[in-house]
Amino acid sequence: MIRAAAAAVAILALTNTETIAGVCPLESTWRVSIADLPGLADIGGKGGLVRFIEQVAEFADVDVVYDVVPFARSMINVETGRADMHIPLLHDSDTPFVNAKLMYSDAVLFYVPFQFYVAAGSALTLAQLTDGTRTIETDSAHIDFFPFSVDGSSCIECSLNKVRLGRIDAFIYAEPPSDEAIVLAGLEGAFERHLYENYPVRAVLPRNACGRSINQKLLPAVVKARKQSGHPLFRLSKGSADSDAR
Repeated sequence: MIRAAAAAVAILALTNTETIAGVCPLESTWRVSIADLPGLADIGGKGGLVRFIEQVAEFADVDVVYDVVPFARSMINVETGRADMHIPLLHDSDTPFVNAKLMYSDAVLFYVPFQFYVAAGSALTLAQLTDGTRTIETDSAHIDFFPFSVDGSSCIECSLNKVRLGRIDAFIYAEPPSDEAIVLAGLEGAFERHLYENYPVRAVLPRNACGRSINQKLLPAVVKARKQSGHPLFRLSKGSADSDAR
């Protein structure tokens, strides 16, 4: 019995969570690493994204153990086998792979619109904003998302204020945190928006048998959870494909 228990512990501790036979030993329990996203997933396990993942696990008929940690650490947790899944990651290309060790889930958890924010009354068009001649800032982690020149910023409020004062032409970033910053500053009438792209947001899984197994169970569970979600971010819109996957 002691030897059997030790063997079970050894299997669960495998760095890539994959047995020699190629079968995931964690199919009944998902270890989910969630990036700290204020308002959606807060340190301590609160927020709409945390509740949504709990609903997904119920539809997948699995137990879920999750931890909310800084984004970079969350990705590392999956790469090193400490977690079976990282959530969330914007998918800005057609490739199914994040890198040599990680892949995107087929399931789309939700979409995030990226908006250009320009000063109210600005005559700039979407075509002009993307022609590469404008001074535009975005969050430093998202510079590589865009095929035109952008500068990195670590402060949403600062960049928006630069737009308002005419120091830069535009700020491009995810709508929810940008709109929140505008509302908190009481500057709702100071900006106009131009939609750039609706990015799908997916889970990140290990590129091994365990990841493939979770991926198969995740897709139908996410669709069911989104159909029943009362949260506007996660709820499937009318007319969306049931799979809502790539």
